[in-house]
Amino acid sequence: LGLRWPAETGIGLIGPGSREALAGWRDRVAGLAEAEVVEPREAPHDAQALLARPEFRRLDGVQIAVLRRADGQQAWLETLRARGAGLHSLTVYIARDLAPPAAAANGLDRWLRQGGVLAVSIASRDAGARLAAWAAASAGTSRLLDALALTQHPRIAEALAAQGWRRVHCHAPGVKGLKAAIESVNPAPR
Repeated sequence: LGLRWPAETGIGLIGPGSREALAGWRDRVAGLAEAEVVEPREAPHDAQALLARPEFRRLDGVQIAVLRRADGQQAWLETLRARGAGLHSLTVYIARDLAPPAAAANGLDRWLRQGGVLAVSIASRDAGARLAAWAAASAGTSRLLDALALTQHPRIAEALAAQGWRRVHCHAPGVKGLKAAIESVNPAPR
């Protein structure tokens, strides 16, 4: 690709999904395989667990680039600044509200009424809230909240239950954990 990872630049990861994504790049970007990787040692895999690592306790003069969503959580970034880090927050993706056409909502409703099996993977509290709001506002899609909601974080699972999702399953983190959860989906009891 013609890219080179800067020497002596480490990588902070949230968890297994990020590690799996990084693994696909390590042999493709010069210098990346030698980069030090810091991540939580155990679940829950989130920013708070990353900040608890010894490497993130004192950051005087350390420059940190954070790749994030524009409307992502701010508190952990403030913690990095308070610990002395020079922070460079880069927006690399956005979230958009779901706006499927009425035909899609009708098709989903028909599928669920006929006993179709549906599981949704929800990676953030706000994504769960947005999807639940769409289901509540769209004619005939309230059954969506009966779908199996898959997530990898216990706090997201709690939020989903509070948002009205009736079947929430917290699976192992990463792509492998999501794949195993999808493969184990059983139809809802009738």
